[in-house]
Amino acid sequence: MRHFVVLAEEMHFGRAAQRLHMTQPALSNSVMRLEEELGVRLFERGSKSMSSTLIGCAMLKRAREIVTLEEKMLDFARSMAAGRAGFIDVGFTSTLLFRGLTDVLNQFSQAYPEIELSVRELSTQTQLDMLRNGRLDVAFINSPVAPAGIESLVLFEERFVACLPCGHSLASKREIDVEELRHDVFVMFSREPSPAYYDHVIAICSAGGFQPKVRVAAALVLSVVALVASGIGVSLVPESVSRAGIDGAVYVPIRSVKRQPSAFVAWHPQREVPGLEALIETVRRVRHQS
Repeated sequence: MRHFVVLAEEMHFGRAAQRLHMTQPALSNSVMRLEEELGVRLFERGSKSMSSTLIGCAMLKRAREIVTLEEKMLDFARSMAAGRAGFIDVGFTSTLLFRGLTDVLNQFSQAYPEIELSVRELSTQTQLDMLRNGRLDVAFINSPVAPAGIESLVLFEERFVACLPCGHSLASKREIDVEELRHDVFVMFSREPSPAYYDHVIAICSAGGFQPKVRVAAALVLSVVALVASGIGVSLVPESVSRAGIDGAVYVPIRSVKRQPSAFVAWHPQREVPGLEALIETVRRVRHQS
């Protein structure tokens, strides 16, 4: 088809063969095979001149479209092989919107516009299950520990703080001990969406000598904060959640709690996903910038 297009543009076997870096007999045989395959004549050949048939003229536009599409497909395949193009299925948890995820996605999209990102909000546990089953390419998760059995990179480090209603007796404190919350009822993040997150909150309370009295369990961290703001109870949340700007909630540091990883980007090491390494490298660059 490419030989037909070039010959139709040049209307001269010698010039067309030169453009195509092939011999004139090879070009003539190629065009004749195309005519035989299509069952039509594309050119009228004379001893000193040639011209396109009506069918040849009509086919030229379509032939150019086919050749252009083939070139684009080849370029796309080469770009995918080089990690510059592709499709990446991304999962994330809502709180990561306040913890650097948008910077990662924006910088990556600007640097690699040919790589399409499909971004879905999912719970941490759902992301990990999908990642291990091959139904997700990369996961941005809430967790104080690295997930087992897959590759991961720390996305964010911070400490957990007390989330209190603004009218709470400890809300004006600059810092508290976690044991001061032993008599409060807690709004907890449900264990099912993120077992490591839930277990970490329980461990902080246990270190203060008590088990939290749970009144409500919510599936989303922002729901936890909204419930605390309404006065239902208290909670422990990552300090970055304060950026959500939910009125009625106050965040107070806890003396015994230190900074540690609270979010990871995770991926399956045995899955070859074009562009994934570039996305991971973008995460590293954004972390370094912050």
